[in-house]
Amino acid sequence: MLIPIVNIHDEIIAHKERSEIDYAKDIFRTASLWITNSKGDILLAQRKFDKKVDPGKWAEAVGGTVEGNDTYEETVIREAEEELGLTELRVQAGPKQLITTPCTYFTQWYTAVIDTEASGLRIQKEEIEQLAWIPRTQLELELEESPQKYIEAMPKIIALFP
Repeated sequence: MLIPIVNIHDEIIAHKERSEIDYAKDIFRTASLWITNSKGDILLAQRKFDKKVDPGKWAEAVGGTVEGNDTYEETVIREAEEELGLTELRVQAGPKQLITTPCTYFTQWYTAVIDTEASGLRIQKEEIEQLAWIPRTQLELELEESPQKYIEAMPKIIALFP
């Protein structure tokens, strides 16, 4: 599947096969979903230990690379179904973020509120080790005390969702 390569203004300038992306130079697009429940807890996913980037680290529950001619929203809807089994999900567009470590990409954020136990979600075994609901105050504390548990961008991500 071809991946859109963009410039610093998020304008498509090329398409490349995923295996041909130069992660030191190319900028690509991703879409992510910040999921909370009605109590304000945040759903996080632990990345598989065999992932090339950030293995075993905790991150947002849903995220994926934009492929082909898909929009950011089409991508986040597809990823929510693939990674968590969520169908007929209503998402709200949030901020767009340029992330520069460990590679450079735009993330279009979306938000959703669901009240499903983590154990009630169907996780994609190839992507996710485990899911957990975490209170925001606990996440903020852990980011101070044990930042290595989380992807490097997590402090910037949580700041987007006050």
